[in-house]
Amino acid sequence: MSTILIVEDDGLVSMALQLRLQSLGYVVVTARDVGSAEQQAAAHRPDLILTDICLPDGDGFAVAKQLNRRADGSFVPVVFATASLDPAMKLRATHAQAAGFLQKPYTTEQLLHTISQALLAGAPTGSDPVR
Repeated sequence: MSTILIVEDDGLVSMALQLRLQSLGYVVVTARDVGSAEQQAAAHRPDLILTDICLPDGDGFAVAKQLNRRADGSFVPVVFATASLDPAMKLRATHAQAAGFLQKPYTTEQLLHTISQALLAGAPTGSDPVR
């Protein structure tokens, strides 16, 4: 089964996501900030990154920029999530070649659909990493 790295600074949200995804058979690794996300990604080589955009030591775009390209040059799909209603966030995620975007609060069905589509499609090949 696929490994998903959840980068979420809210412990309750992170735990709920982890339990929900593990119950469906995903291997889940969590991080609360950009620094720990880097460590977890190096240790577990996730198949997908689900990251909040607003983090205490940076943002989800920084996570994507640092972690969405593997050593072999392949990409790790990144799904961004945010509670912000600022339409610029979705536009910025689109420009960052997001594999998905979730507006909080989202339903379990939206979460699972977005994750499955991102895993099926993978990240764009031959494109630049997130800027």
